[in-house]
Amino acid sequence: MPGEVVPILPPRAAREMAKKKTKMALFQQLGEYDGVTAMTRIVDREELVGDYRGLQLVNGGAWFRNSVIDEHKFVIVRGNGRTDLNWEPTEDENNALRLKIMEHQKARLLNYATSVTGRAVAFVFLWGKHPTFSRKGTPYVRPPFVECVRRQPCDPAPLTPQQQYCHLFESMYALCREQGWGDPFSYARSREILMANRLGHRISKTLSGADAVDAENSSVEYEYKSTVASSINATYNGISKYPTWEEQVHYLKHTKIGKYEWHFFARFHGGRIEEIWQMSGARVLELISPKLSQQYHSNSLRKDPRLGTSLTTTEIQRNAVCIYRT
Repeated sequence: MPGEVVPILPPRAAREMAKKKTKMALFQQLGEYDGVTAMTRIVDREELVGDYRGLQLVNGGAWFRNSVIDEHKFVIVRGNGRTDLNWEPTEDENNALRLKIMEHQKARLLNYATSVTGRAVAFVFLWGKHPTFSRKGTPYVRPPFVECVRRQPCDPAPLTPQQQYCHLFESMYALCREQGWGDPFSYARSREILMANRLGHRISKTLSGADAVDAENSSVEYEYKSTVASSINATYNGISKYPTWEEQVHYLKHTKIGKYEWHFFARFHGGRIEEIWQMSGARVLELISPKLSQQYHSNSLRKDPRLGTSLTTTEIQRNAVCIYRT
């Protein structure tokens, strides 16, 4: 009535009332449902927090599909670009949907720090009343769910090379963060992650010390070296220099080189591992110690006082075992 004061519910009471709503009612509230067009705006998975946490789109958005399949046309877009619909769109509808999805996928790159990949649901929305649904006359018979959901070949939005790079960069970061693998773009970390996955090791959580550890026994540490050269080799740079050679040998044996039971050398071509060689830490120490000793006792002046050397292709092939080759 005019002039009537409508009481404002306190936050707790509002939350309790929200809990009593059905999931679809909550979704329509969040998606700003238009009762005339029976449409909502696009709702991203990242919005489903707080009071809307119960709407999370797990299992391919099962609750969403089951809730709206009888009455509304729904659109579910996955991380891999696949689009699920529950009706056969006209050509005009299909073109409109493609444009709407493409524009929103581009906007997602700017709005969210992480990307959705694979079959996970990225966003959903309602697109009007279902053409076969009726509350009057002949009762509507719901067809089997599997037959009703139609997978439309809506292509992922065409991205520019710059947008593709951002998408892949963010996806790599998100995956490594979820798995606890650290920053994939720090030093040769991305290659170390590939090596650990190939060898069945656990990647180290820090950039100092061992590169990986044994999957069953974390006290067994491994050293990784990688190259993109045309033939296998391994470089050991940035070795701290100690006041005496005796101290240097102790450092090499117990902290830097000999500490690691096995050293693994990988050669990459593009983003693919071509070969991996395995050599004991003791043998690596035997091979590089004479080279480091000569450098240590040299009188030549160097801007960087730290020591460095490498294992040649011949040294690796004669003293290591090739454990993987494409």
